[in-house]
Amino acid sequence: MEKHLKDLAAFGLLRRFIGMVTDSRSFLSTLVMSISDGLCVIYIGEEVEKGLFPDEEEILKPIIEGISYRNAKEYFGF
Repeated sequence: MEKHLKDLAAFGLLRRFIGMVTDSRSFLSTLVMSISDGLCVIYIGEEVEKGLFPDEEEILKPIIEGISYRNAKEYFGF
């Protein structure tokens, strides 16, 4: 998962990432999706601490909101 995030970031595509996608309706799938979102936020936080991402809320907020919700909503047309 971390390699995937790094690859997306390297190509400037992290902002468009739709997160973990599953067609399962099981309880565990929800947990996996939650963990996926958490890993994304941790990754972004670590990159901010390293100085590789800007430490500016107005830049980071849309990226995190997009990964957590908006990108999938737009992609799937909900």
